[in-house]
Amino acid sequence: MMVRMFLTLLLMTACVALGPREARAHASLMTTEPSDGAVLKQAPNRIVLHFTEPVSPLILRLIGPNGEATDLTQGQVRHQAVEITPPASLRSGSYALSWRVISADGHPIGGSLIFSIGSLSPGQRAGTVQASRPVQVGLWSARWLMYIGAFVGGGGAFFVAWIAGRSNLWGSARLGIVISLWGGAFATVLSVGLQGLDALALPLQALGNGAVWLQGFRTAFGITAVLVLLGFLTGLLSLAVKKRWYAQVLSGAALVGVGIALAASGHASTAEPQWLTRTSIFLHVTGLSFWIGALMPLFMMLLMMLRRADPQGVTIMNRFSVAILPIVIILMIAGAVLAVIQVGSVQALWSTPYGTILLLKLLAVVGLLALAAANRLVLTPVLAQNQAQQRTWFARSIAAEGVLVLLILGLVAGWRFTPPPRATVPIPASPSIAAPEPISAHFHTSKAMAQITLDPGRAGRTTMLIKLVSASGAPLNPKDVVIAFSNPSSGIEPFERHGVRMDGGTWHVDDLVVPIPGQWLVRVDALVSDFDKIMLEGMIEVRP
Repeated sequence: MMVRMFLTLLLMTACVALGPREARAHASLMTTEPSDGAVLKQAPNRIVLHFTEPVSPLILRLIGPNGEATDLTQGQVRHQAVEITPPASLRSGSYALSWRVISADGHPIGGSLIFSIGSLSPGQRAGTVQASRPVQVGLWSARWLMYIGAFVGGGGAFFVAWIAGRSNLWGSARLGIVISLWGGAFATVLSVGLQGLDALALPLQALGNGAVWLQGFRTAFGITAVLVLLGFLTGLLSLAVKKRWYAQVLSGAALVGVGIALAASGHASTAEPQWLTRTSIFLHVTGLSFWIGALMPLFMMLLMMLRRADPQGVTIMNRFSVAILPIVIILMIAGAVLAVIQVGSVQALWSTPYGTILLLKLLAVVGLLALAAANRLVLTPVLAQNQAQQRTWFARSIAAEGVLVLLILGLVAGWRFTPPPRATVPIPASPSIAAPEPISAHFHTSKAMAQITLDPGRAGRTTMLIKLVSASGAPLNPKDVVIAFSNPSSGIEPFERHGVRMDGGTWHVDDLVVPIPGQWLVRVDALVSDFDKIMLEGMIEVRP
């Protein structure tokens, strides 16, 4: 009965966490002063944002022509408007006012207002506004500890329930598994707040701000955090129940939950085809959890066997040796699929930060496989001979595997800060700076494809062309097309532009002002019918 109630609660919580998220923001921006995209003769004395209901400002940041960011503190709330006093020393060029406010019902919303003074920016190279180094170190550390909790704790609970049972190693391994699970749960919660700091480019001192935590939860990682926490709690419950089959069901649910959680967000989960990438992530994570989760219990078992012979320990080792071979094969196939999709080319392995991390991870994995092969082929067969020297070497080998595992998890946590090569758009080489060339990007999902062209492909005023077709290549005829631009690395929230229909299924946006060069996130919302909207998203590199 207790298990049924817990599983019911688990399902209800997951449904709430995975429910619609965009509908939570109730306030919306109506108008601005100056208007979005305006070219002013002189710097404005004030900037006003009019909303549909009262709001409180969270972040008001002005990004200038060179990408320099200024946090604005002179924002006053008057009824349903936010009045901002800009700096007095604004020079000519294009500016982006990136704003984030929280409505009266507690839901944050954000956006950007683009305006120019005198003329558009001449296209200087933009700087970036990034989270502080302590935030990035904290985010990496928290993500690393979360992975340890997921793989060492969750995988360890599964190993104990399915392979070891209530053997002599139960008491010694249980404490380490419990510590890993609770430590991972704490790190997961902390990651939500750090994710919010990183998204808003705020210092570590702002961690106590409630809006930071809301922002962290509103990212794709919010769903992952909820599912990981549920997996940790399920793993802890599997250690508390007395019946073995209860423990097996709960630990299996924890392992599956962690696999689903890590497949719900991250670079790989957004790659196409998503049915293949998400499935590969799930198989890779669950297989790795079983392997890594077994290391600590096996190490504790071998330490006990150094003091006294234990035939049950030999039985457990043989069970694991039989089970691990097919799991490693599946794990390696899934990892290879993800590497091919994410990296795209052999050259990217040494020419990109993502590829460098992958190479280091592969070297560590080769060492891990070598140790595992030695354990299975050499040390496991002689374990039953009751010789202390063999057991000592076995314990050392598993300890070395544990060190390599911690290194691998640390490298994987570093991927949080490096986009994969497949997500970057190469800049076409231009033989002459006199005639800037257009730039193009291709976005696609399982429903539709979009060919995006910016002409000219540089910062300043440009024209966008959008060619929409279905997944089969047939022309699409949507009712409306909306383009949203944002620059996360420079702290520029999304600003929207409506497309104008042309012949042949092409849409265009004239007089589009891209204030600074750099990597821009572009989202295309195509309203196919009153009840069906297609969304395509990708990155495009705007030249100086």
